[in-house]
Parts: sequence; structure tokens; C-alpha cells
Amino acid sequence: MLKKTCSSVGRSSSLRLFARPAVAAMGAFCAKPEIDTIYETDTGAAPYRSNFQDNIMLLSDSYKTSHWRQYPPGTTEVYSYFESRGGKYDEVVFFGLQYFLKRYLQGKVVTRERIDAAEKVVNAHMGLGEMKHFNREGWEYILQQHDGKLPIVIKAAPEGMVVPVKNVLMTVVNTDPKCFWLTNYLETLLVQVWYPMTVATQSRAQKKVIMDSLIKTGTDLPNMPNKLPAPLKMITVGYQLNDFGCRGVSSMETAGIGGAAHLVNFCGSDTMPGLCTAIDYYKLPLEACAGTSVPAAEHSTITSWTKAGEKDAFENMLKQYPEGIVAVVSDSYDIYNACEKLWGTELKDLIASRAPPTGKLVVRPDSGDPKTIVVEVLERLSKHFPVTTNSAGFKVLPPYIRVIQGDGISYESLKEILANIEAKKWAAENVCFGSGGALLQKLDRDTQKCAFKCCEAVVDGKPRPVFKDPITDQGKKSKQGRLKLVKRAGKLTTLTDGEGAESEDLLVEVFRNGSVTKTFTFQEVRQQSEVGLVTPIFDVSACEFCLRDPCGDVDGELAATTQGQIDLGPMPSNECREDLLQGLRELLTSRELCDIALVAAGGQAFPAHRTVLAACSPALRARISKLNSASLQADGLPVISLDVKHSEAVKALVDSVYGIGAAESDRQYSPSSEAANMDVLKLAREFDLPALEDQVGLSECPLIRRRHD
Repeated sequence: MLKKTCSSVGRSSSLRLFARPAVAAMGAFCAKPEIDTIYETDTGAAPYRSNFQDNIMLLSDSYKTSHWRQYPPGTTEVYSYFESRGGKYDEVVFFGLQYFLKRYLQGKVVTRERIDAAEKVVNAHMGLGEMKHFNREGWEYILQQHDGKLPIVIKAAPEGMVVPVKNVLMTVVNTDPKCFWLTNYLETLLVQVWYPMTVATQSRAQKKVIMDSLIKTGTDLPNMPNKLPAPLKMITVGYQLNDFGCRGVSSMETAGIGGAAHLVNFCGSDTMPGLCTAIDYYKLPLEACAGTSVPAAEHSTITSWTKAGEKDAFENMLKQYPEGIVAVVSDSYDIYNACEKLWGTELKDLIASRAPPTGKLVVRPDSGDPKTIVVEVLERLSKHFPVTTNSAGFKVLPPYIRVIQGDGISYESLKEILANIEAKKWAAENVCFGSGGALLQKLDRDTQKCAFKCCEAVVDGKPRPVFKDPITDQGKKSKQGRLKLVKRAGKLTTLTDGEGAESEDLLVEVFRNGSVTKTFTFQEVRQQSEVGLVTPIFDVSACEFCLRDPCGDVDGELAATTQGQIDLGPMPSNECREDLLQGLRELLTSRELCDIALVAAGGQAFPAHRTVLAACSPALRARISKLNSASLQADGLPVISLDVKHSEAVKALVDSVYGIGAAESDRQYSPSSEAANMDVLKLAREFDLPALEDQVGLSECPLIRRRHD
């Protein structure tokens, strides 16, 4: 009779199907495992997360728990790699590894408690009770000799890099000869990078389709300015494909990883977990105007007004959100009536009165054949709203109304819709898109044929090439020997068998012995991903404004490209400059030595220092030089009257000059209205204050969006 010291409870149904009666009944002879005592149980008092989900020893395929016995005697090193062996797209965007390293692998991940828990689970789960499969000795060794940190080195392509298929993307090797079995034990977790990589790859492919159509139909993207406060390339392209996938994915973690992968290429998203992943794991500044959405209706907020009240529902949307962009689902009953009678006639003036440049209504159809319905909606709207023809001969709706198609959008349907729009002589700029399941869920590991294979092992002190070459599928032949990703003749290629110099290798070390050794910011990822596109939309001027210090430097460091420039001697340190600004802010707060005031038309006066204002702006210096004893006074100070209506715009100017927004996040500029925002922009341009324009940029990035239903 088979003997077992732990229960078969929880074993898979497939095992029971093949078990002999005696084996199937063996649970009657086994003690119940004390699984419930491993971790705290769910009390129901708060959302519950199982500690098993954070146990690295359990985040693997079951059969890998038996592999430590299967390598040749004398094995001390296992070296493996990850690649896309082909697939739907001929190049991939490598993205997402940093999330997995930080979320699951860094730091002390092996503890006594976790070893005990994993041992109970594995030995209850694996086999038929004939032996214990859990490698307790191996995990105990990692705990004792490496303080529970994983003794491996991972090298990978820089995140965001666009790499042709059939090239090495990541290598993994153990650093302790006694932990040779660990390399491929981690395969299961590391291979899951296929998911964010494939989402980013597919999203980028759709970005190329959209950019091509925009250019073909009259949008001059390559020559379009992309500087603050209106980074037009980013605005024009970044919100053309919006992520509607949160509800359609398998989990919130999937939404987070996949949503972040889409944001590598675009800015519009309704998947908040994706934005949060980019913020937490890739240092995406929240102020960077990426991963944004707009007020939008769903069917319940329209149909709750009843069919007879649809016009009232539409009007409510326009009045509740009088400024900026608002998206309204319009097919609850009759999309054609909505376009022509409600939007096109009864509410036409209210739509046309929305304040430029960001004020617009976005009409959303949500049923019908996508490639047909989009053109039909454009045609119906064109009967009632003035249409112009651009220089390329394509029709354009007025800027206060646009269309979004969020139903049935995939890589394939996107091309069909744009082709039909072009055929009917409509410019692509009239329409943007939202994609859900096809963007984040309708793909799998085989979409890009991702695989992780051992390609070298050291046995008895000698390296040996390791590979597979099945006669039934040559596409699954794997690489062998030590690998390098290099650029030869302008193209990326993989060298095998240890060929090439280390200095050629584009793979960078990202993890060693429990520590993440190299990280990538989201901006770096985006810049990598745009290599090879017709034009970048995420350039430094458009996206790193939020990282500038008050002196306009990025990340507080002067650019390293100073070759050929005159040596001006040592520059003041960041600390010195910040001390100076802090002193000026203190003088401003206490009004000490203030000798001038700025005021909006009929508004509040804001004291300041002439020297500070004059040093920041020649235009302000010219205004100050004209002051005399006859000048207007406020609180005993001579006044410069500014031609704006909103006092908050004047305050924003003063705060910007003194670096208050950069120093105190709780006092950063947040406009009460778009009109106030435009006053700030007016002052910034009148007095040539780039830092103030940056503040406008923080609040001004518009997107053409809607909400899905």
C-alpha cells in the first residue's frame, strides 16, 4: 500500500480520474495537513490577500518542483534565455520585466515561514505520496547562505527597446553553483513578461497604423511642433487609441501590467491600475499628463432619463461639464436621430459654444459594423455642423465636435475603419478609438511565440551547449551557448556560442543576487519604443517638463553634452540654488522688502520684489522701469496692472517665478477653470516665462475620449 504523511486533499481532479481505487482512497489513511495554520486565515474584516500569492517557491509550474533531481550529476550552472520566436508582428517592444523583478524577486523572498508553507503545499500536491518532492535543502541553503535573496543574474534588453523577433531578450544564470536548479525554477514567473511585452507590441503596431493614416489624410505630424504648453504631436497621436480594457481582463494585476504597457505608446486610458503601475514601478510622474481620461457617459447615465428624456440627458452632460472634453454614448436608441436631431439641431448651439481649444463634444456610437457606422456618423454630423477641407483634400469637422469608436476595435478592425474613412475622404483626425478586450486580453503567449530555454550548462566544470531541435517543428529550435544581443550593419542580431565582445552586448544587467541593479523610467521606455517610427511624440520637451527644477534643468543635473562649449567654471550646486530660492520664498511669504505688486483687472494685489521679477523676464523689467511716483498704489506698493481677469493667474505667475510650485507640491497650480488657465498661458507668453507655461501644460493636455459601456 502507498504510504503518505500528508493529505491528498486539494489534489487536481485529473489525478483522481487516473488514480486506482486504492490510491484514490488513500486520503482515509493520511493525516490532514495543517495548511490552515501556515498563515493567518481570512477573518472577513478586510479585503483578504493570500500569503501564498507572495511565496516565490509556489509561483511556478508544479512539475518544476521535481526538476532539482533531474539535471546531470556535477551540474553547477544553468544559463537560460527568453525570446520571441516569431508571431503576429515581426518586432516586439520589450517591456514589463522591471515590474516582475520589483514585485516578486527583489529583496529577501525566502523565509522560514515561507519554506514551511511551501513544503506543506508541494508535498501534499505533488506525486502520489511515494516521496517528497519539495527541495527544502535547496531553499534552506538560499535562506542561510544568501539571507533569502535569490542568487541569480538577469540581463535584458533595455525596456522599451524594439527588437526583431528571434532575438534574445533576456538571459538568466545562477551565481551560486549549488543553486543551478534555481534558474529554470523561475522560468514560469519570468516568462509572464510575454504579456506586457505583447500588449506593448500590439499597441505600438496600432500606433503606426494611426500615424500613417493621420499623415495620409492631411495631418503633418513630422513638422508639427511638440513643445509646451501645447505638445501637439503628443496630443494629436497620444489620445487616438484609448485603453478601455480594465473590465475585460482576467484580473486587476493583468489590468495594471497591460494598462501600463499600452501607455508606453499612448496617453489615453480608462484603466487606472495601468496608470498606477507606471507610477509605482516606472517612476511615471502623475503630473506628466499621461494615462488621462475625461468625463464620459455610459448607457445607464443616459437611459435612466428614459427614451423620451434622451435630449435632456445629453443637455445635462453639456451643462454639467461646460469646459473641456465630454464624451457621450449616443446609440442607446437611435444613433442617427441623436446625430441629426439632438446633437445636430436641438443642442447644436450649446455644442458650438464650448470654449476652445479644448472644449469639445465627442460622440460615441456603440453598435453596428464599426467600419460602416463611423463613416455614417461623420456624414450625419456633417449635415449640421460646418465642415472644412484640409490641404490634402480631406474633410474635417469643426474642432468642438469629434467621434470616438470604442466597440469592436482591434488591430485588424482599426485598419479597416481607417481605410473606409480615407475612402470617403474624411481626415483621420475626426475620429479616435477605444479598445478593450482586443487590446489587453485577446492575445496569448503564442501571439509572439515566446519561450524560455536553457542554452548552456556547466557540468563537471565544463560548459556545454544546450539546445532543442525537434524534427517535427524547426520553428522550435533553440539557441545554444552564451548569447549576446548586438547591432551589426545597423540591425539587431543575436550572437551564440559566446561569440562577440562583451562591449558589444546590448543586454544590460538588471538583477543580481536579490537586487534590482538597473531601472528604467517610463519616459526612457517611451523614448526607446519610438525608435523607427515616422516621428516621436514623447520627446523630452513634451514629457519631462514636470521633472525640471526652477532653473529649467532636468532632474537637477545639467546636460552632459557640453563638448565644444566654453568652460564657464563650476556651476552653483543644486543645494546652493535651492537655498537661494528658499530665501526668496521666505521674503515673499513675510512680505519683507517687497517693493512692487502685481494685480489682475480689479483683483487682488500680489506683492513681489522688483529685482526678482526683472531678473526673470525682460518684459517685466521693461514694465518695472516705467514705474514712477504717479503709478497706482496698492497697500503702499506701486502696481503693475496685468490684462487678465483671474487673480489666480497672477498668483500662478508669482509662484512660478519664486519656484513655489516646484518646492511645495501642495501649492502647485491647479486652475479653477479653463478660462483661468488661458489667463495663465497669456501671462506666460506675454512675459516669456517658460516655467509658467509648464504649469499650464500640467493642466492643459486634452484627450478625445469617452467611457465604455
